[in-house]
Amino acid sequence: MYNSYWTINLIPQFTKPIWLDREAVSGTTCANALAAVTSSPSAYAPSQALGYGPIGSLYSSGNTVAQFYNPLRRVQVVSLGCGTNDYQGGVPASTTIANIQSWAMAVRAAAPNAKIVIQTVPDRGTMSSGGGYTWKNTVNAAILALVGGNVSVVDLTSTVLGCDGCATNTMYFNSDQIHFSGTNGVPPDANNNGIVVQGNNWLPVMQAAGIQ
Repeated sequence: MYNSYWTINLIPQFTKPIWLDREAVSGTTCANALAAVTSSPSAYAPSQALGYGPIGSLYSSGNTVAQFYNPLRRVQVVSLGCGTNDYQGGVPASTTIANIQSWAMAVRAAAPNAKIVIQTVPDRGTMSSGGGYTWKNTVNAAILALVGGNVSVVDLTSTVLGCDGCATNTMYFNSDQIHFSGTNGVPPDANNNGIVVQGNNWLPVMQAAGIQ
């Protein structure tokens, strides 16, 4: 999820200590997330689900997919944000959808009591050609179709982070047209606008899941 540390710095509604409820989250591909959750049970170990230290050093265990899951926490939530790297890597939309669906099933098997939260795919500058917007919108429709039971979705599709062409807006994206502004901290990023929007969209979903 683009190394977005909004859960620590930018959303004051989250009041519990980080080791109880909160974590910084960082990105991967949908394929890597699926591979990690199916082949590496240690991704769910407390040693990897609990994080301490300054921004930039949390969750250095590489592509941690069990972002909010820990059996010692009050609330067990597993989150996923992926897609733009899959698009950039030429992964077909159908394969990406299958990977996300399989990831959700694998999480249910590994953490049956956990709540699952999936973010829709945001915009990326390179999606402006080669059918990228169709790819994104197709994957997002499939993500939204997963809502129900223990699965919730953070829907960025109609926001300034998810609409077609949004990545060119430097108010919310960095100049790479990939990462939300504020991802790297301010400075070096010009502002926090992008991750504030992301955090405000995650906030009600995480609060509904019981995160405080």
